[in-house]
Amino acid sequence: MREEVEVQRERADSLQSLVERLRGELSESREVADIARRALGSGAVSLLRRAYPHVGRAGSQFAEDEILAKLLPAPSGFYVDVGAGEPVECSNTWQFYRRGWRGVLVEPLPQFWYAIMRQRPGDWLRPVAAYSKAGLATLRIAGTVSSMRPDWDIAAQTELSVETDTLTNILAAHPDVMKDCSLMSLDVEGAEAEVLAGIDWSRFRPRVIIVEFRLYDPAKPGRDVTETFEPLLTRVGYRFHAQTELNKVYTRG
Repeated sequence: MREEVEVQRERADSLQSLVERLRGELSESREVADIARRALGSGAVSLLRRAYPHVGRAGSQFAEDEILAKLLPAPSGFYVDVGAGEPVECSNTWQFYRRGWRGVLVEPLPQFWYAIMRQRPGDWLRPVAAYSKAGLATLRIAGTVSSMRPDWDIAAQTELSVETDTLTNILAAHPDVMKDCSLMSLDVEGAEAEVLAGIDWSRFRPRVIIVEFRLYDPAKPGRDVTETFEPLLTRVGYRFHAQTELNKVYTRG
């Protein structure tokens, strides 16, 4: 009889723990949803409530992660994903996360924060915009895509004032990542040069950098903006390795 009572007590304690955890997750999701609703309107909340992990394509859009895996075959390591966006779909770092890698995800749009926290609990989310300097900037938003370029020629649905900081400052809280990063993915819709300008290359030198080189265009391949960032990468010792429809890969010389 005593053993049965103990078993029932353990089950009750376990159930109580589960209830408390679910309450915490519900509170967390409501808080993030409220932030997104205030910042971006009710349309953003549908993204937060989508069923995970169902996505259209898990990983890179054009198999870029296969190119990266050949360059970086180690079972563990660090990455930095600037403009991380959706944590699974069209993500250059998702397959690395699945392999056991970990890193810093830099993403200023609140509509992605809950998904990142739920899908990538081993990563560190930094909810700011990487830029050439610390401060505030206007982020123009069109659905799930955004840019800080004032000449961005996509009809923006809304604008959002976001905190900015240099990538060097952002990574100061993650010294291991700063020192030993092997991969940086950069996708900031035309502001790549500004992000690269905010890096202290004597402290942060990832082995491989992948950069989206076309501006977003919903109807056709966007304009090539390689000339805005490639000279800087060449100057600090990186060389072109490969490209796909959207991204170029550079390796450290």
